[in-house]
Amino acid sequence: MKSTMASIVVWLYDPALDTDVHAPLTVGLSELFDLLEDVITETGIDQVVVAGTIQGLRRRPRWWSFDLVEMSATGESPSARLRCVVFARHMSSIEADLAAGYGALADGAVATVTGTLETHAPWGELRIVASAIAVLDERSATTRARHRRLRRSRRAARDIGTRLATPTPLGPDGWPARRRGR
Repeated sequence: MKSTMASIVVWLYDPALDTDVHAPLTVGLSELFDLLEDVITETGIDQVVVAGTIQGLRRRPRWWSFDLVEMSATGESPSARLRCVVFARHMSSIEADLAAGYGALADGAVATVTGTLETHAPWGELRIVASAIAVLDERSATTRARHRRLRRSRRAARDIGTRLATPTPLGPDGWPARRRGR
């Protein structure tokens, strides 16, 4: 007499498919970036909204770029960094939105960037191609402290400069007159 359980056996292991699922992936660089792009698209995280502090803003006629950073707890260095680019097709709308919201795109500004997350293989980076930027705060706390230090040092340099830059009388030839003993 056969058991009815023998016909319901489910194999969880198939020796014919014995492959190492944890083997390292061997690919070329372009293929790796294509895989990353596919993962971004398939998981649905290609459209993102990210907030952070703007660093390294570069404005060119046809593009802008900056890093969006999240500062560490000490505030001395970033704990995360993501490259952002704005191309000419979005510049005018972003500038209009910033002007309407009385914001300014500047280093140290805390902003929310909306755009497309993509890989950029020639530069070896993951980046956001921004379609909108909202400035939340024109200056972060770390930037305010840095600007206070800069203002103090500029003020000190200005004071020293006015003491050192005393006018030198001109000689008959139009050049500064030489002082005696030099």
